[in-house]
Amino acid sequence: MASAEKWTTRELKPGDIIRADTGRYYHMGIYIGNEQVIHFAGPDPQHLTDASVARIRKDSLNVFSMQGKIEVRDYSLRERIKKNSAKKVISLAESHLGEGGYDIIYNNCEHFVNLCVFGVAYSTQIDNMRIEAEQGAKKCT
Repeated sequence: MASAEKWTTRELKPGDIIRADTGRYYHMGIYIGNEQVIHFAGPDPQHLTDASVARIRKDSLNVFSMQGKIEVRDYSLRERIKKNSAKKVISLAESHLGEGGYDIIYNNCEHFVNLCVFGVAYSTQIDNMRIEAEQGAKKCT
């Protein structure tokens, strides 16, 4: 979808896509209110992307952020028109609790949040990595 996403540090609202910087990539989740987040992850920072234990889970904002800075997705007008209501986003996220099948390329935390908000699973981070890899390969030829 959008390749130039915008992020801010405003107050969190239920239904927001939020992200935390892990140092290697951004980890994303759906803020559901009361300092709670639904996200696709392993049970701790060392196993965040471990497919054998990663599940759609509900955790505190503190656990989700790993003590890091939280940013909130700032939607463009086009995205605001396409996105689900906050109530539907939360309902969809809750309906996936406990599901597994994590795959860093095809089914990661960003795929999950975009599925809940826009109805389409995609990962801009992965898409950008593919573009960079393709451009790097073209320079080598």
